[in-house]
Amino acid sequence: MTNRTIGVAHVCPRCRGTKRAPDGSACGHCHADGMIDAVPAPESESLGAPTPRQSVSEAWAAFERIVLDPANAAQIQRREMRRAWYAGVSWFLESLTQSLDPGAEPTANDLAYLDSVLAELDAFGERLSRGEV
Repeated sequence: MTNRTIGVAHVCPRCRGTKRAPDGSACGHCHADGMIDAVPAPESESLGAPTPRQSVSEAWAAFERIVLDPANAAQIQRREMRRAWYAGVSWFLESLTQSLDPGAEPTANDLAYLDSVLAELDAFGERLSRGEV
């Protein structure tokens, strides 16, 4: 597996992530409509690959710092995103443990399954970057 960066949620349709209106002034639309101000994070703020033995709560905290604007994200948005985060992790872990072949060593089927999950995540990231989802 390679190091991966999780894509960030949304690019404003008006400023296309520049945070500037056509006249050069601050966009204002991203926050005015309550949208997540989620321009792709600079490399220094990227989630990158999980650290060894990183807990789910540590990964959530890193994601939350990057994606949710502390000044404008409503408490309900934080709560619902956190619930979705944990639900996704829970589903994926259950799916992974039920889908892998028995035994200590990964099989070709195990690796193919993981490759298909990574391909699906990459495709979603591409669609996200194009504003399709």
